[in-house]
Amino acid sequence: MSTLKQFSERDVKRIMKINKYKVIRTNGDHNIWSNTKGHIISIPTGEPNKMMMRRLIKENNLAI
Repeated sequence: MSTLKQFSERDVKRIMKINKYKVIRTNGDHNIWSNTKGHIISIPTGEPNKMMMRRLIKENNLAI
């Protein structure tokens, strides 16, 4: 059985900044991130779910 890495809020910010995303606003308990091409991703604040982060990284081709 493989174990998934738990991403902290700090890890999420680092991953997003590496991929040239910036926080454009915070709406409730979610941060809205946008890159220079206009692609938008909504990520919950705090420690996100392991599976959700894995899915976001895969779907958006984010470098870790």
